[in-house]
Amino acid sequence: MISESESDSIVSPYSCVQCRVSKKKCDRIEPACTGCARKNLQCSYPRRRKQRRPNETTIATYATPSNNGLDPESRMAVQVLHPVLQPTVTTAADQLLAERFMDPGLFNFVQLKLPKLDLKHLISEQVRALVGGVTGIQAISTSFFQTVHSWMPIVCKHDFARFLIKRITEKEAELFLLVLSMKLSGSVVSDARTEFYRTLKQYSARVEQSGVMSVMVLQATVLIALYEMGHAIYPDAYFSVSQCARYGAALGIDKTIASRGTDVGKWHNLEEARRVWWAVIVLDRFMNLSDPSRQLVTTDPDSTSFLPIDDAEWDSGNHDPETVFTLGSAISMQLGRFARFAQAAHLLSQVLQQAADNSSDTRQIKKTIFSLVTICRIESEMRQLELCTQMALCYSGILVLDDPTFTLYETDQVCNEGLSSEATLILQSALKMTLAFADNVFTKSCCLISPFLPFLIYRVALMCLKSNVNDQMASPRDRPNGEKMKLALQYLRHRWLAADIYLSLVNRFETLQIIQT
Repeated sequence: MISESESDSIVSPYSCVQCRVSKKKCDRIEPACTGCARKNLQCSYPRRRKQRRPNETTIATYATPSNNGLDPESRMAVQVLHPVLQPTVTTAADQLLAERFMDPGLFNFVQLKLPKLDLKHLISEQVRALVGGVTGIQAISTSFFQTVHSWMPIVCKHDFARFLIKRITEKEAELFLLVLSMKLSGSVVSDARTEFYRTLKQYSARVEQSGVMSVMVLQATVLIALYEMGHAIYPDAYFSVSQCARYGAALGIDKTIASRGTDVGKWHNLEEARRVWWAVIVLDRFMNLSDPSRQLVTTDPDSTSFLPIDDAEWDSGNHDPETVFTLGSAISMQLGRFARFAQAAHLLSQVLQQAADNSSDTRQIKKTIFSLVTICRIESEMRQLELCTQMALCYSGILVLDDPTFTLYETDQVCNEGLSSEATLILQSALKMTLAFADNVFTKSCCLISPFLPFLIYRVALMCLKSNVNDQMASPRDRPNGEKMKLALQYLRHRWLAADIYLSLVNRFETLQIIQT
């Protein structure tokens, strides 16, 4: 029986939304039915019979923390109304990671640390099969240290073997990512976008999205970027280099080139991180040689930045902080190959700036680059000169200075003055290399060729075609120099598919010359 107070209330013609959702009988009393009033819910009635959902204001009200006191049935009704607005439960690890990025100063001041993440659930059976267990890891690493490591030494050979069991136990997911990237970087393929490559990219994305911050992850990303660059996988290669820079900065290893490091116990970690950051700097500058107007994603080092130590000492595990040189140090034969590679990358920063400004006075930077080339030539006299990666980088920089991309394709402006003395020396080295290719000298050492070489040969080929010097240095029985550079690219594409793309571009340039003549 309805009480006197209830008889004075207004009765709605329809049941309220809350009772409809929870399938409860509603007494339809306005402004709030008895059921909603008892449960302290905000009661709302539809304006017409077909309206079964509350307005946005009502939904927002149900999504507020004040609903914590609801019984399970009512809470379920709110989730049905608008599950997207329910608060997301953040794990402690995610929260700490967010705090580290949002205020790193406070995070470090209160001495917080990121928790160790268990990422084994990310390792699929396919990934395990590609790694092949301990035996597979040993085979992959042996091949890597004999080939790619010779021109991109960013993984310590001594420490990789020493800490292998520890990493399998504690950092299996990151180790597997690094091992598969080592395998990928040394792969000789006829199609760049292989199933292996796609699988590794997906696995790399899952590991990075987990929030783990690890030098091994950055090393893997650098090696993947090298593979993409060498096999002309674009725009992936371009974006991967930027990704390396961002991840490295998040790790804080961009600061390693500013620290000598005196703690012997931690120094090998500092040196490895420093080498990885130098590799990122190298890739960033090399990627922009094709378009000097693009913005670098890494800050240019200064004269006080520390270079990598001698490669042989590092690989042997004999780390001595006292043997570290800076960019401002005099060029010395005590520097390792990778340290000179870093010096070349630093000089490329000046090359890119002057090329972007279309500077006419490039004598000083060319002189500095050739001083480095002289040292590289002495260091490489026991090997094939053209295989020296740092020399390829230096030569590429000089050719960009001689003919930036802004004027390279203006074929109506034929160079009547011939080649500069620097360009002539570069052409001689390139011709010497083509002879070595023709004599199959590089057949056994093809796997040692870095992905930086095809770009140099491409620029030499364009230089030959544009400058009309095809017959200046060739004997009567020799083929034109431009054709020799095309032959060199044909050899290089057996290792790096980017050479095939460069060959196609040379052919297009030749066609353009024919049309414009």
